[in-house]
Amino acid sequence: MAGSTGRNNDIISLRIVTQFPAEAARIFSIIGDGGQWPETLNPRILKRNPNSRVIAALADFSRPEFTIEPNTEGCEVTLLHDLIQNDEDRKEYQKLWGAWFKTINKRVTV
Repeated sequence: MAGSTGRNNDIISLRIVTQFPAEAARIFSIIGDGGQWPETLNPRILKRNPNSRVIAALADFSRPEFTIEPNTEGCEVTLLHDLIQNDEDRKEYQKLWGAWFKTINKRVTV
């Protein structure tokens, strides 16, 4: 899906919404810690809003932004990964984030 950021119509973004059965603070502690991200990413955390938002930069200059919202089941995380360079990278990021979210889900439900 091409982003409509006003910079370039060829910019690709990815949006994933996931529900976690844990409080926002617990999910934030994982997502907000770059050392707990998938090893291949090596993120640079740019901004953290406690229990609600994390923005990072990756080596390929793409930017994942996580928004964490509490709800009755725990919390919902929306990932908007922007500035992806091509459709192949987008597919790879979709797999990577999906696998990481499954790993986090297992951690918080044990």
